[in-house]
Order: sequence, then structure tokens, then C-alpha cells
Amino acid sequence: MRPTLCVSFALCTVYAASATPAPGLPACLPGLRTEAPSHGIAKADFDRLTRSSRWQSITIEKSRSQAEFTIDGPTYLARAVSAERIAAGRALMASQSAALNATASIYDVDPAVVLAIWGIESNYGRSLGDVPVLDAWLTRACSETGKKLWRDNVFASIRLLRDGVVQADTFTGSWSGAFGLTQFIPTSFEQYARDGDGDGRVDLYGSVPDAIASTANHLARRKSWLRGVPAAIEVRLPPALAAELAPAAGEQRGALERRLVEWDARGVTRIDGSRLPVDPDLSQAKAAPFFVDGPEGRAFLLTRNFDALLAYNRSTKYALSVALVAAAIEAP
Repeated sequence: MRPTLCVSFALCTVYAASATPAPGLPACLPGLRTEAPSHGIAKADFDRLTRSSRWQSITIEKSRSQAEFTIDGPTYLARAVSAERIAAGRALMASQSAALNATASIYDVDPAVVLAIWGIESNYGRSLGDVPVLDAWLTRACSETGKKLWRDNVFASIRLLRDGVVQADTFTGSWSGAFGLTQFIPTSFEQYARDGDGDGRVDLYGSVPDAIASTANHLARRKSWLRGVPAAIEVRLPPALAAELAPAAGEQRGALERRLVEWDARGVTRIDGSRLPVDPDLSQAKAAPFFVDGPEGRAFLLTRNFDALLAYNRSTKYALSVALVAAAIEAP
């Protein structure tokens, strides 16, 4: 079954990976080869593992037409936060309860958020991608030479291959170079991947517990997740307050941050009219306003957990989609 939604690192893989070399890749390899020893890679290993690499045209094409940048906010959210994705997430909440509960106790991360990332990144494993990961990063590094992260992921890919963590014939992923059920990039794999099933290795393709544990660890360590606090709360603001805040929201989000109890005092409610969290712990959490389509559009309060989602994927639309899917999975 192929998904019909293409919104994130793991875009639908209806395109075949290009096998045609392009002038840019051979010209770029010598420079990367020179850097290899400073990244812990012998030049002989670099040569061996890049020998059959090919330029990936799909990587260039898709980088110029990412849904996060080409689709408006309301349309993006409507596609990402689908009834099918929410229903599948609820089913997995039950069937994977053991792994989710174990992970939550270790990393103190809300299980529904991990499921939402899995759902949006790969449609729960239905869209893993078929582009060779090393090739994707070589293509990105050779087409955007000023991007240090691209080069770092070339070398991380090579280390994973050299050390047998992944196998060349199955080390495939999205056009962007992300791989596995929750679409890790190689540098994040090296930092945050964890063995969730206790078999002594990390397999983000075939082990759901590994993918769950790794994703939770990423959220917990990269930006310090605060369990029980929604990353985004859809709200209704008094019209005058919405008109006042909308022009300054977005880029100035930090300056507008207030405690939830303060927003409650200013007449802000949940979208259904109920009050914001009044639990003594949660009410002290800080949040900043965000508007999807101006003061008349959908409005949200974004907490610090939203920044943890942005650390996973630097797209506000993506992070908002994860937050909304997670909230829907948890809803009674």
C-alpha cells in the first residue's frame, strides 16, 4: 500500500532513484576525500564505499519543491492531519503499548507524540523511500557546497556502512537522506539512536521498539521534552487580542511567550471554548501565539515542546502537524 500524502522527510517514493552519474559528483569527491581522515574515515574506506555512488536527480528536484515551502498552511495541515493517520496511530497506541510505555518511563516523552512523528515521517512505515542514503547526502553536499551538515552526513553515512551498522543494499531512504520508520538522518542516528528491543543493535527499519526509543531519546535530549504539556494548543482568542498579536507572532514568538495561566486570564480558551490547562504544573508552562493564516485563521499557543519538534524537522508546518496528530491520537 502506498500513501497518498507527501509532506515530510519521507515523501512518497513514486519516483525511482536515478542511476545516472552527473558531472557534479565526481568533481566533488576529491574534496570530500581530503576531509575524510578528520572525520575518522580512512581514505581507503572512503574510496571503497563511494566507488559505486551515483548522482540522485530526485534529491535536487525534491529539494526545490518541498511541501513545507510550496503548500500553504491550511492545505498542508488538512493533508497531514488526516482521519486515516489518526486512526492508524490510535490502533498502534494499543498494539505497541508495551514498547510505548517502556519508552515513556525511560525518556519521559509522551507516547502519542512519538506515534505522530512515525505517522507523518513514513506513514507508519509504508513510505520508507528507495534512494540510497549515502548517494542522497553526496548529492546534497556536492550541490550545496556551503552546507556543513550535508558534509557531516556524508561522513556519518560512510561510518555507518563501514562499521556494519547498516548494509549498502538496504541503506535507503527518502530523497533527503533520512531513513527508517521515523526517518533519522545519519548524524542524528549516531547521536540519538537507541536499542529499544534489547537485541544489542539498533534497527530503525525493522524494529518498532528501536524506532520508538530512538525518537523519544531525540526529543528528550535535543531540546528536553516536558511530558504532559502539549506542543501546540489550538485556541480561540478575543478578537482584539488576536488583532494585536497576529502581526508580531511567528518570528517574534519568544518575545510574546507567556504562562498558560496568563493567557487564561486574558480570555484565551481552547478552540472548543474550554479553559486552558489549570493543573498547577501545566498552567505554569509558557507558550507563545501562532497564527496559521492571519488573525482570522487558526490560532495556536506553542510551548517549549514545539521547539523539540522543530529540532526534529525545521518546519513549523511539520511540527504543528505532529502536535495536532498527537493530540487527536490521545483524544477520548
